[in-house]
Amino acid sequence: MTPTLSGCLVVERDRSHRLQAEDFVQLETVFNLLPKVILYIKDNSRRWVTCNRAALTLLRKRSHAEIVGAREEDFFPEAVAQAIKEDDLRILGHGERIVDRVELIANEHGQLVWASTSKLPIQNGAGDVLGLVGLTQLLDVNTELPPRFEKFRDVIRKIEAALETPPTVPELAAMANMSESHFRRSFKQVFGVAPQEFILQQRLRQAATLLTRTNRSIAQVALTCGFGDQSHFSRQFRRFFGESPRSYRLHWR
Repeated sequence: MTPTLSGCLVVERDRSHRLQAEDFVQLETVFNLLPKVILYIKDNSRRWVTCNRAALTLLRKRSHAEIVGAREEDFFPEAVAQAIKEDDLRILGHGERIVDRVELIANEHGQLVWASTSKLPIQNGAGDVLGLVGLTQLLDVNTELPPRFEKFRDVIRKIEAALETPPTVPELAAMANMSESHFRRSFKQVFGVAPQEFILQQRLRQAATLLTRTNRSIAQVALTCGFGDQSHFSRQFRRFFGESPRSYRLHWR
């Protein structure tokens, strides 16, 4: 098993070989020492092969037996699972890579947290794609974001400080000293989502925190996070978290 400069993991297996947990024992052992780094291996049908302890914690599973053979739709809400599936298909079908993509993910407590995600194809010596390896590092937004994030740091702070009345994309572009079109392209390259979707994620992130840490009504939470229509808030919340705000509160408190 060898990492290469071309950005893939090479294993000495023929094309017919189905990846097994035993192929990655050493890799898993190393990453078990890093509690803030989530490691997972999938085969070429997108099924989980193995992972480290941090990944089990994220998925709220106790053993590898609970994840082997599963796909993302077995763990995540529909919208999240679909985004993961699209990533995986590009990697497995075309050998593409994802390197240090900054994004928000839901942790084991249901809270959205910053993370840097990389995914690389696993290939044999002949170049056949046998699966993929994923690495997600949990980040401290104030100290650990990649250097290319710096140009967006003030933008993110502005978004976080104005969730009730979110800034417009033109306002954010001006703050970053970019044209609107360049800002949209650059933002999506760094965060993997358009600015509008990112703002929505931040509002939902705050809503999730308020639901679990305060006694505010769902209507009050919706208004605080910039949702004037509670029904719209509930639909967006369910799309991202896979359950209603009420169920989420009962689940995570």
